[in-house]
Amino acid sequence: MKTSIIIPTYNGANKILNALKSLEKLTRKPDEVIVVVDGSTDGTAEIIRSSDLSLLGFRMIEQANSGRATVRNRGATEAKGDLLVFMDDDIIVPEKWLSAHLEHHISKKNSLLVGKLESPKTELAGEFILFENWQNKKWNKDLTHTSEEEVLLKTPYISANNFSISKDLFFKLGQFDYRLNDAEDYDLAVRAFQENYPIYISSKAYAYHFDFGLKNFKSYIKRIRQYREAQEKLINFKPELYGDKAQNERFPVNPSGIKSKVFKLFANKYWIKAAEQGYLKWLPRDIRCRIYDIVVTANGRFFPEKVAL
Repeated sequence: MKTSIIIPTYNGANKILNALKSLEKLTRKPDEVIVVVDGSTDGTAEIIRSSDLSLLGFRMIEQANSGRATVRNRGATEAKGDLLVFMDDDIIVPEKWLSAHLEHHISKKNSLLVGKLESPKTELAGEFILFENWQNKKWNKDLTHTSEEEVLLKTPYISANNFSISKDLFFKLGQFDYRLNDAEDYDLAVRAFQENYPIYISSKAYAYHFDFGLKNFKSYIKRIRQYREAQEKLINFKPELYGDKAQNERFPVNPSGIKSKVFKLFANKYWIKAAEQGYLKWLPRDIRCRIYDIVVTANGRFFPEKVAL
């Protein structure tokens, strides 16, 4: 089974080489690595061209800025491999990462595999990184409800920065929806579930996520608001999947009663500042991370209109 690794990048000059260098250390070498430069203005393509990369089957494609869904679709269209393995330009993979993806698809054909993500300790260490690590562990636990290395998911989920799918199945499902700039991976997962194609999540296919766009709570809240807007687009674009009753099943609804009052209390600039400045450090780590979770949910998803960022 031939493998094609697809990496979209937009203004990734400060990170793309780290991602590519990690691929050079893989024990199982890919047959092809495709980087699609999506109209970058920071010299990303020039940096790649002037590098000393030694990846076999490496190709770089440049195109006008079109958004994440379109750029990933372009990479898939150009790919020659049987297996498409998607990663982002801020991902660092361990040596056996590709082997884990490949082994899964050899034994479980016509399925999708999502690799778990870990947040590395960086120079940005602080309350936000602490919360991000806590949240990643919570998400992984919520998704799998087990510590097994590979689990069949019961609800639709894909993280497009670390997942794999056969090229045939990717196009059978209709690729990523080019109209979406966010939540395009979730939409693909929903369509896979609708067609009864299983999605697995694997701790063996883990990777490190250096999310350069998320440096603090405020930027994370902005990201949540963008995702909320993308969900509203999904409802408008595909009411048969996401509208009416499906909307309540697919997406969280605003809280009511006492729960609503609690979230409104935390929808306040003070709580964002308290998180940023570490005012709650005196509390046990788990308790303050739970508070941070309420703060970002209140200001990002439920009551974004209450606080301008």
